[in-house]
Amino acid sequence: MGGCGSSMSAEEKAELARSKELEAAARREQAADAQKLKLLLLGAGESGKSTLFKQMKILFSQSHGFTQSEIQASVKIVYNNILKNMKILLSNCETHSPAHDSDLADHILSLDEGTPIDTNLGDMLKAIWEDAGVQDTWNHRSNFQVQDALEYFMENIDRIKQSSYLPDNQDILRSRVRTTGIVEAEFNLNGVRVAMFDVGGQRNERK
Repeated sequence: MGGCGSSMSAEEKAELARSKELEAAARREQAADAQKLKLLLLGAGESGKSTLFKQMKILFSQSHGFTQSEIQASVKIVYNNILKNMKILLSNCETHSPAHDSDLADHILSLDEGTPIDTNLGDMLKAIWEDAGVQDTWNHRSNFQVQDALEYFMENIDRIKQSSYLPDNQDILRSRVRTTGIVEAEFNLNGVRVAMFDVGGQRNERK
């Protein structure tokens, strides 16, 4: 056997060394993975899984928040959340307390939910939010389904309407978007590695 090993070329010896290094690295990774605590978040849509997932990122990730790409992607999500929920609120004004400025309400209802919120639109949203009829309907929101976060976003609309707007941790935490597929994040809790998985809430996402 010794003679066989000594007959290997330098290239074959280097390849064998690389193979052993890869095998050792794989064993180390497998051992580390075995020590990792894995948390799988399951539940129906709107059950709060994604909110818990985002809270964990804020509290325990290395950056105590979100990556630049996640922040950039959240701009459109915040815009969508505001317009979607404002349109729900205005639609319900028709059966509760009609908006005093019906023309402005109709204009906002006609907007696509993906419309960017600039200074002009931000001012319109602020005006309709302060409408007495809209506020009266908002105070009866227990009669229909609308996200409470709308109030938070409208309190911050002067910041959100700026062209330089980037969502902060609270904006992202309060925003809602349907989880598709599986999202993973890893944390270090007092020396314990924790991997958390957020699984899409729709039934077909979990099959």
